[in-house]
Amino acid sequence: MKVWPGKLYIDINRWYDDAEEAGSASIEITNTESYEIDVAIRVDKPSISLLDEGYTVIPDTSWIKTDPEILTLGPGDKGYIDVYIEVPKSVQPDYNNEKWEVFVVCTPPLDEGGGINIQTEIAVKLFIRTPDGEAGLFNYIPIVLIVVFLIIILLALFYNKKKKLKNYQENK
Repeated sequence: MKVWPGKLYIDINRWYDDAEEAGSASIEITNTESYEIDVAIRVDKPSISLLDEGYTVIPDTSWIKTDPEILTLGPGDKGYIDVYIEVPKSVQPDYNNEKWEVFVVCTPPLDEGGGINIQTEIAVKLFIRTPDGEAGLFNYIPIVLIVVFLIIILLALFYNKKKKLKNYQENK
């Protein structure tokens, strides 16, 4: 089995209600075997160590759809998998200015000959960039938490210093 390309890029220029309008790409799969195969397609999150610089893991892989999910190919045949992005409208404002990475994994059938069987899978890296725009509240949560934490520390230090000063004045 051959899969092309090894990397796909989808830029979502603006949010859409329809996944086909938002962004899509195609993957070409060629059956290099002398018999018919069924190739299963799934979307998977890469581990953090495999992410390209500047990209993060997509929050929910169910936002990526493939059509079809299983591709049947005769000997020497080529077929195509369409990949669509469908971010729910209710969370779209929270994900402006994002760069996500996911794997679209193509799994050929297991060769069930005798002996040891090894299952190979071919993953296509899918890079997604969401629309530019004002980031949603979700993007600011870490910053807000850090600021609140720093304020608590400063208040604790101030209270401790005030308490020491009061004790010092009482002991005079």
